Amino acid sequence: MSHVNESSPTEKGPLEEHEPDNATHQAHPAYVATGTGFLLGLWKPGQTLTTDVPQTLRDQVSLSAEDFISLVVLTVITLIARLWNISNPPEVVHEEAIIGSRINNYMTGRFFYDAQPPLVPMIYYYVANSLGYPGQFDFSRFNSYIGHVYPYFELRLFSALLGVAVVILTFLTLKLTGMGRRSATVGAIMVAFESSFVIQHRYIFAEPVSLFFLAVAVYLWKLLELQQPLGLKWHAVASLLGLTLGALVSSKTEGWYTVIGVFLASSYQLWWSFGDIKQRFPFVRFTFNAGFRAFYFYFIPYLFLAITTAVHLNMLPGTGEGTPFVSGQFQSSFINFPNEKVVSPVGIGSFISLRHVKTNVYLHSHDEFYKSGSRQQQVTGYGYRDLNNIWFVENVSVSAGNPHTEPFRPLSNEAYIKLKHLQSGRRLHTHDQRAPVTDNDYQYEVTAYGADGYPGDLNDLWQLEIVSTEPREGSSQKEWRALDTIVRLKHPLKKCYLFSHKVKLPIIGQQEITCANNGIDVNSYWYVETNYHPQHANVPDLPRVKYGVLSLMDRVNEYRDLMASTFEYLEKEKSNTYTHKGWLLPFLKQSIVIYRNHHRQVAVIGNFVVWYSVLGGLATYAAFKVYTLLALQAGWRDFSAMSGIKEMDHHVGGFILLWFCHYFPFLFKDNTSLQEYLPALYFSILAAAKWLDYSSLLVFRRPKIVSLFYALLMALTISSFIFYSPFVYGTRMLSGQCKYLEFNNNQLWYLSCNTYLDTPEQYAEYDSQFANEINYHYEAPKDEEHIKATVVTTVDKANPTEFAFQKEKKNTGGENGADVRRFLKKYKKETKNSFVNIVNKDDKNDVVGIDASTDTKEDPEEDDIDKLDPEVESQLVIQWARITDSPSLVVDSQVAASAKSELEKKSQKSEEPSPNEE
Repeated sequence: MSHVNESSPTEKGPLEEHEPDNATHQAHPAYVATGTGFLLGLWKPGQTLTTDVPQTLRDQVSLSAEDFISLVVLTVITLIARLWNISNPPEVVHEEAIIGSRINNYMTGRFFYDAQPPLVPMIYYYVANSLGYPGQFDFSRFNSYIGHVYPYFELRLFSALLGVAVVILTFLTLKLTGMGRRSATVGAIMVAFESSFVIQHRYIFAEPVSLFFLAVAVYLWKLLELQQPLGLKWHAVASLLGLTLGALVSSKTEGWYTVIGVFLASSYQLWWSFGDIKQRFPFVRFTFNAGFRAFYFYFIPYLFLAITTAVHLNMLPGTGEGTPFVSGQFQSSFINFPNEKVVSPVGIGSFISLRHVKTNVYLHSHDEFYKSGSRQQQVTGYGYRDLNNIWFVENVSVSAGNPHTEPFRPLSNEAYIKLKHLQSGRRLHTHDQRAPVTDNDYQYEVTAYGADGYPGDLNDLWQLEIVSTEPREGSSQKEWRALDTIVRLKHPLKKCYLFSHKVKLPIIGQQEITCANNGIDVNSYWYVETNYHPQHANVPDLPRVKYGVLSLMDRVNEYRDLMASTFEYLEKEKSNTYTHKGWLLPFLKQSIVIYRNHHRQVAVIGNFVVWYSVLGGLATYAAFKVYTLLALQAGWRDFSAMSGIKEMDHHVGGFILLWFCHYFPFLFKDNTSLQEYLPALYFSILAAAKWLDYSSLLVFRRPKIVSLFYALLMALTISSFIFYSPFVYGTRMLSGQCKYLEFNNNQLWYLSCNTYLDTPEQYAEYDSQFANEINYHYEAPKDEEHIKATVVTTVDKANPTEFAFQKEKKNTGGENGADVRRFLKKYKKETKNSFVNIVNKDDKNDVVGIDASTDTKEDPEEDDIDKLDPEVESQLVIQWARITDSPSLVVDSQVAASAKSELEKKSQKSEEPSPNEE
């Protein structure tokens, strides 16, 4: 049998290479990289193998003058398809707002994070920066580029040029598989006029960049198959492939599917390389071959992603929108983030903020109530520093004396406490009520419960469990310390732990806080970030701590974990508007409307001819594969007489393997989108084109009929694209035409045909009224938009909480904490309905335990407690209306005895005279 790689020099391509040849296999060994078929292995048992690349194979894939002419024609028509009216619409379309905001972040150095790797916005940033963009376009305020300084046309042009490169690479890749010029052109035309690809390449989206790296990677993989293993050129191509795979995984997480496909195909080649009996030291050679492939195809992409992430972090040295979602240590690395020292020991009477270890949110409450369940005050996880994050560590009995007049004592492991919310005066509380969002038997609702003057109940009680403590000289490992100690807060009655996870509450969008007696332990880990106690000033040499700065590698690892968790969360929370079941993806049952205005719309929709031609090709190849399996097993036919069948099977099977690697992760999902299928679609086009190249002569036999078939297929592809072009270019279309294209309005693609007008006269009248907007008459940009955006260099004065609990900055230079009493007096007028008990009763009711001696001289004289103004009285009525019966006192004997003993001790101390009285 003769192979594609043994074709004579006079043969022009696979169209002329399908005639049988009875040459023996022993005379011509099969090349392991392309001549072993796919899955079935060798088509002729006993045939010898070789790892040496036949020269005839290299000669066959070289480009001719006609090939270069085809490339020029493909480039021109692809440019026309992608550049026509590319400035339309001059508005922010879909993902352009996200990428544009990221460009601005890079300009100003303000930190952000995303569910996808950072290379795509980084590339767009470098392009925008080279064009002189100053970084002043506000994507949160404007949805039109008209009258603003933003190079949207140039950035869209860059995206379109990447699309042209993808088409050229498609042609070159197919040529590397031994295809003829005409069949390779058919495959490139399918990519050039696939509507979903064209739409992606006309806007500032992430897909153009990732598809470009995908096409380069496939081209290099096919080029690598033609290099002598472990030769100099092989190493050069393999290293370029590794770098390209690194760029791909740094552009999109799904790029790892390509890495997996290359790994599997590479392993398949390594297996057959053992069959080369002529190679010396086969085991040593195999070991080197496997090691280099692992280095190039896994380690280099991994290293590339790490370096890209590190560059991303170094470009964003200041705080930004992503700051609340990273750890405190990570935040301390920002140049404008205050990282003041706080007193380490935490005790009764301390004002603290608790932060969740896993998700970095603060324990938070505010004057809003759950809409269902107990309807008590909400307790949530909040990512930003806020006054509502401050809690007062209270004794188990409020009658046990004023903690701010007693000597300070740090709390230790297994201590019982209550946590009182500073703003509302309500205590952290849980009870036998289902969590607001998570619906299971082991998650209980957590609320802020109580009212002014209400002493609370047993459901307000929490027990400290110290998980770990950073060792420090002079500090006990069993003490509760700020920043160093990770704790769990156990509820003695419900046997559950204070818990949080990435589940959002409806409407407010903050994170759910529950009490769980099951679940992942790390989700119940907390630590104290802010810590202040009035008695700290009276205790000399108290240890103080602050966040340590993470190394760059630790920041890279945390950022990658954040990306992964965000990606997982977004997958769960994905909207069902433009999604459907994953197994339906190849059948083009969906479109995605990304722009709709002025009775025009842009919808991501596939080319019907391309999708179903590809689907038909995959189906017929699968049928052929089943037939050959049966025929070989039963001895019905000797396929060794068919020229080029092994090479065809190798390339088609390899492309289908990569298609499957990108399709399988979505196969069993219920909320997949068309855009997620585009990489798999690209591989399926390559597979169908190669199968078409081989099977067309088997069916039609005559080259002229094959050529007519190719011409017909290309004409149908381009015609289908033109028919649906109004969805691609956002141009006029009559509603009747839209319904016709949607197959009599059967809602196959949900194209919203009601968006369009019914007659050309209606369009003429409408367009005359909005001529400036539709014809894009540009206004002169404002002068300030030409000014370069300011890069973060100094400390931000973010919110009052940060400064309320810092050290005093006065001339005395004292180490005392900020005076909470004075702080509350300063801000109580700015927050409506806040600190009601402090404003009206101050120290007389002793709710937050601030000693009267800390009162300032400028405080006005307080009225009698019985003379409350109507607003305060109304608030008290509302608070007490929410008080319910106390919980049952049925607790285990150990908890009851411990609580009783602690109450008796505190009662005895309250009867003793305080140091101030002495």
